[in-house]
Amino acid sequence: MSSLDITAVSSAGVDFQSVSPSGMVMSAMGQTPNQGGASSINKLSFEVVALEGSKAVVRFTHI
Repeated sequence: MSSLDITAVSSAGVDFQSVSPSGMVMSAMGQTPNQGGASSINKLSFEVVALEGSKAVVRFTHI
């Protein structure tokens, strides 16, 4: 099973990373509230709802 980690939060966006058990790395960098919708990695949808400085509100949904 893979995890999804938030690796950075800044006013420029939120960075996400997942590493599979086999070592494959998947990233979604610079996610922002105004990007037009959610992103997904490993059957998990995530969307940055609000971003202010180094704080973010993220909505996660299992798909």
